[in-house]
Amino acid sequence: MTSGQGGLRAAGGDWTATVRAGMTLLVPHEAGALVLDGDVEALWCRPPQAT
Repeated sequence: MTSGQGGLRAAGGDWTATVRAGMTLLVPHEAGALVLDGDVEALWCRPPQAT
């Protein structure tokens, strides 16, 4: 997270995490869709798209 604070959750509602500036979270790609809530700015890195 580059600034702010908020929450990261699975779109399906299986889990949630509180996030804030300075944190690094590693989430497996197979976790599926994610939702970032709150006043937070983040860098989002994803694997390359399969061709």
